[in-house]
Amino acid sequence: MIKSVSRLEKYAACAYAHFLTYGLKLAKREKYEINMADMGTIYHKCLELFSAEMLRQNYNYRTITDVERNSLVDKCVTEITENYENMILKSSKRNEYLIRKIKSVCRKTVWAMCEHVKRGDFTPQEFEFAFKEGRIDRVDTYEKDGKLYLKIIDYKSGSKKFDLSDVFNGLQLQLIYYMGETLKIKEVLEQGKEVIPAGTFYFNIKSPYIECSEEIQDEKLQELLLKEYKMTGLVNDMIEPAVAMDHILEEEKAESVIVPLKTKDLGSAVSSSGMNSTNFRRMIDRVERMMDEFTEEILEGRIEKNPYRKGMNTPCEYCSYRSVCNFDEREFGNQYKKTVKISKPEDVLKELEQEGKHELD
Repeated sequence: MIKSVSRLEKYAACAYAHFLTYGLKLAKREKYEINMADMGTIYHKCLELFSAEMLRQNYNYRTITDVERNSLVDKCVTEITENYENMILKSSKRNEYLIRKIKSVCRKTVWAMCEHVKRGDFTPQEFEFAFKEGRIDRVDTYEKDGKLYLKIIDYKSGSKKFDLSDVFNGLQLQLIYYMGETLKIKEVLEQGKEVIPAGTFYFNIKSPYIECSEEIQDEKLQELLLKEYKMTGLVNDMIEPAVAMDHILEEEKAESVIVPLKTKDLGSAVSSSGMNSTNFRRMIDRVERMMDEFTEEILEGRIEKNPYRKGMNTPCEYCSYRSVCNFDEREFGNQYKKTVKISKPEDVLKELEQEGKHELD
């Protein structure tokens, strides 16, 4: 399937690396061991099972106790690891240590998830929400005055952060595209209601380390810990959905520890991570057009060596095909791809306006 988000992001990073992966189907020899990709899969499965089991056992994100939550997390981790890849996780002391680590990470992560829900009005509604080109980890909803607000959450086991510059360069299409697809589906299912994008976010699965003095109060420690789980993404900065995501935004000069918004951002056309509903939908349209363009280029056979360069960073640094490619900018035909730089909110509006002009032409 060409219109796979991860595939098109790979193409945007470098057409040649995309060709080697999906055209020639080159891949590293697999080793019989747990790697970072496996850990990410295990974390996702544990969170998915936890959500399913919590609903099945009539628990609630807002009312579940610490004891109930931790017990259910441990049960889910045990079930997933015992049935993962022929029980490879019990084949060594190292892997037994990994199970303990997984339980610790999942306990803290689920605690943060519950805190996010408690501090707002959105309710987790869909888990592993599938559509033709992908699957969304979680869809939360909030309804008021005939309007249905959508919040999308994608779990990430690494340290991935949302970056508008990467969106405009095709390197981060997933969050925006997923919101667009969810809007289309919900608009059909929820006829008679106005469906509005509230926010689409990365939620990092991790066990953060907090350095603090012995005198610090538990409540302050929890705030510091929750700040480490602050989501990144694109958020609707209109007052209604923003306050529904975090009640603290009702206060003056407040900053959310859940979503990337401050009180001063509310009601603006665009901010560092937020924009109003109109511009949010323009971003969705722009991403969909980019995906269509990338798909056409792939079908045309574009396989040139054209990795992007963003500051000092390029995909070549971690590319598995460096020995095959031998990219060298000094050689004829080898050049880095020019990227759009978004350094301030006004740049976003400028790019969206230019896109609108192209459509009129």
